[in-house]
Amino acid sequence: MLSDAYANLESLTELHRQVKNLSILQQKLHKEILPNKDLPKEYFVSLLRFKYFLEQTAKGPLNKLKVAVPASPPMRKFFVREPPVDPDSTKIFVRSRPGFKMEKVEQQLIWLLRTLWEDDYTLFLVRVPNVVDELERLLQAEPKADARISARVAKIIGDLAIVTQSLKQLELYQPWAQQFEMASADHVEGFKAQYTALQKPVAQLHAAFLQKDLDNAARLAEPSGGKFTYPYSKRRTKETADALRQAESNLDMFWAKVDDVTKARVTNFEDTALFRLLSQPRILRRTVEWVEPTKAKEKTEPALDQDLWALNRPLSNLFLDQPAQIPQRFNAHDFQSKVKTKTKGGPSRTSNNNDNVEPSDATKPEVFDAQPIFSVDARALRVFRTLFFNPEVTSTPGSIPWGDFLHAMASTGFQIEKLYGSVWQFSPTILGIERGIHFHEPHPKGKIPFEVARRHGRRLTRAYGWFGGMFVLKEKQ
Repeated sequence: MLSDAYANLESLTELHRQVKNLSILQQKLHKEILPNKDLPKEYFVSLLRFKYFLEQTAKGPLNKLKVAVPASPPMRKFFVREPPVDPDSTKIFVRSRPGFKMEKVEQQLIWLLRTLWEDDYTLFLVRVPNVVDELERLLQAEPKADARISARVAKIIGDLAIVTQSLKQLELYQPWAQQFEMASADHVEGFKAQYTALQKPVAQLHAAFLQKDLDNAARLAEPSGGKFTYPYSKRRTKETADALRQAESNLDMFWAKVDDVTKARVTNFEDTALFRLLSQPRILRRTVEWVEPTKAKEKTEPALDQDLWALNRPLSNLFLDQPAQIPQRFNAHDFQSKVKTKTKGGPSRTSNNNDNVEPSDATKPEVFDAQPIFSVDARALRVFRTLFFNPEVTSTPGSIPWGDFLHAMASTGFQIEKLYGSVWQFSPTILGIERGIHFHEPHPKGKIPFEVARRHGRRLTRAYGWFGGMFVLKEKQ
């Protein structure tokens, strides 16, 4: 699981870097890009490199399908495990269950999935983008086929579809796309060396994770004794607060061991996307110590600190071994006193009077400028009250229907587009921000669990600086 997550991060970060470089080259050389002429060499080679990296990246989800599909509960009855040839081998071989009758839709589904993971001559002829397109059509048209796809398999298909859709766009880049296959042969060795260099940190981590380097971390991750019991959905009391804090502390110790292995086994770790991600000044939410509520005649104050920043501390401290710092505080009323529309690609920040900022200030929490207030209907307001934490709410919000989530995001000016698999893209249209965000549609029930909804809320906070106080009920006309 760790290896897969780290490998995806490195691969997608590199693909994103190449896409940005292609965009720059296209703008720079647009006068030389003519249908009746060959592409400029620098731009042409960059396209070939991008195509090669996409093809290699697609192999990851294809290999995952081979393991995940037969093991998934909805598909398990169609397969049987073969006896191991070597009793000491860790390899598992499965095959189709003989004599098992399948409906026509199930036969079509398994044929498409098997064609993808076997990666043989059939896939070479049909081509991956076409198989993924047909798989997506089948899942949308046939509820019985969709019911056979577990949440994990749907996510793998979504990841694969993003890569294959990029390959399909390259195939449509005519008339030059006709030359890609032949021209790639002259550069494939160089591309292979570059891709191998990119995957070197991932290979080092994978080797470390398969050996005994993670034994200490594995012992810390052993869940016996309720070490990771996390009663997040229960009403806050001293007992639940202590259980939350204990689980968070145990999880911190586990990740500290994983980080030790990562830093020790990966050469030039500072050059990896993983290092750049974990060294960012991001915020880690933590449960505050329980404070007994003071009894008042009129109203009992909540036992939680009203300052939401008291629940946070910099995430990078866990990774970089920096001393913990007191989070910056702000007045919640300031958010409604001033509305400033952001014009750049990320949440804008308040200016600092001192231009010579100390390096350690980079780990302090970001304080966002005032955000606009969104007036939404009751249906959308219920969604946002579930997405964002409010210490004054003692009841536990329920799950969010996916349709309600789409409605809420649309009511705040997002353009919504379904991509492939379970992936949906949300693009802001009125916030003055170009950055979009992806969310996975819950599968198969169509409702976002409470815990997942809170993760969505934290992602919206990191991306756009949103918080619960930004959403109010629209007045009736």
